Amino acid sequence: MISKIIKKLNLETDIKLISPVDEIKIGLESNKLCNIIENYKSTDPIEKYIHNLLCRQESDIIDLLGNNYFHNILANINFIINNPFSLDTKIFNIIYKHRDLIKKVPQLIINDYDIIVFGHNYDNINKENLKKLHKFYNYEMILRWKKTVMGTKLKKSEYYKVSKLSDEKKEKTWLKYNLVWTEYNNACLELKSFINKLLIFYKPLKINVVGCSHFGKKYYEYCLESYLGLKVDPIKLEKWAHIELDRLITLAKQYIKLVIPNTNSKDNYKSLLNKIVKDETQKFKSKKELVELYKNTIDKYEQIYVKILGFPQFEKPNLVTFDSSKLGGGYYYLNNFYLNVHNWVSMKKYTIESLVLHETVPGHHTQVHTMLNIKNKHSLLFGYFGSSCIGFIEGWGLFSEKLGFEQTNWDKIGQVEFEIFRTLRIIVDIGLHYHGLTPEKMTEFMEEHLSMSKNEILNEIYRYAARPGQAVAYKVGNQVFKKILEKENIKDLLEPKANKLYKKIIIDGPKPLKFICKDYNLDFNNLFTI
Repeated sequence: MISKIIKKLNLETDIKLISPVDEIKIGLESNKLCNIIENYKSTDPIEKYIHNLLCRQESDIIDLLGNNYFHNILANINFIINNPFSLDTKIFNIIYKHRDLIKKVPQLIINDYDIIVFGHNYDNINKENLKKLHKFYNYEMILRWKKTVMGTKLKKSEYYKVSKLSDEKKEKTWLKYNLVWTEYNNACLELKSFINKLLIFYKPLKINVVGCSHFGKKYYEYCLESYLGLKVDPIKLEKWAHIELDRLITLAKQYIKLVIPNTNSKDNYKSLLNKIVKDETQKFKSKKELVELYKNTIDKYEQIYVKILGFPQFEKPNLVTFDSSKLGGGYYYLNNFYLNVHNWVSMKKYTIESLVLHETVPGHHTQVHTMLNIKNKHSLLFGYFGSSCIGFIEGWGLFSEKLGFEQTNWDKIGQVEFEIFRTLRIIVDIGLHYHGLTPEKMTEFMEEHLSMSKNEILNEIYRYAARPGQAVAYKVGNQVFKKILEKENIKDLLEPKANKLYKKIIIDGPKPLKFICKDYNLDFNNLFTI
């Protein structure tokens, strides 16, 4: 199926070079894509599963809602062109070569919103659901889009500082960048003008509820499956998450009492969190100290997992620090672990180990580079239609946070705190999209369990609102890997038998969780047994 789609839509054939250009081409040829998918027959189980997901009736609505403030084609372009490390890559050159396509992006997005907001007829959508589409968003979410739609142009000095090219080649690349930026900026201005019309529409509506709950529960169930590659019962999952949250909070309290002995037995988890946040030993004295500690931790785990334990690695992970009030704390892309130091004064030392394990080795860096360099027959399929592998990708990232060596009690606090955060995501995501609870209600719930500010939590809530089901993938994928170890009778996560299993999982590559369970004879109906 994927080879036919690539040929008919003139898409990239090398998984390493798939870019926003291919996303634009798919958008421009959506009718042709639908025709190929609808008329394709497959006998391969994984391809058939992906095909069936794409053909489900619910996918028509979810696809329409795919471009929003948190995730859209222009944001994906900005992700590359706003990164000085990306300008010397083949991906940037592809964007430069096809830069004329960028001007077509605003209309692709506007066309969808003409259906979503203004109810323009769309044959594939039930008329009743068509009337409800605009309720997926509210004024706050559209306003966030207006604030973030415009990227900030790179400074020439930023690019020259990191590029390893000769001065002559740097100058040529910078000229290319200016041409791409012009197209991108003009597209952003056009979209921003349209967003102003959306704000006029949304402001008087006073919509407090966002997400899938307006359409019916089957749409959220579809979103969950489309990110997990696994059918789950939201109610059963929610009950399990509450029990898991209680377990993790009990564990966190035990570790906190070890590092802060003078705690009161009556202290609740929130009050204990506030105490560790104020601990002077866990604060950074400077940005320089922060960067050095992160670099040292990356080197530590590259030495252990790659050089000693023989985990696959094709390129060394790099640490890239940046300062932005609009982006999250850390993420991985194109061989780089991007760490946001905007709020470095509030960042804590006890989170370093978990973040490094998740984003670099043996987490996303190990996982992604192996996927790109040891190709299997489904690599391109997942490259283009890989949302159902997010449970595998992010599940492994979360699971990797538990694979630290020579860790302190403080490091364990960081690991458990992050896992509590991912468990909360399940409860909040289901609350928003299945039960129809408001972002404000979900913010209050998260405030009870996190040391984050109300504004930071609200940013998280609206991220979940924009991509129903995605935030659930971390903890669900983690649970699958946990169950695999139980099945293999592995009790020590760092024993040789476990490391051998991890290598196999990584080298086998991404799959929908349904097929991971099948590979290891797991009954996915019992993953969340209470």
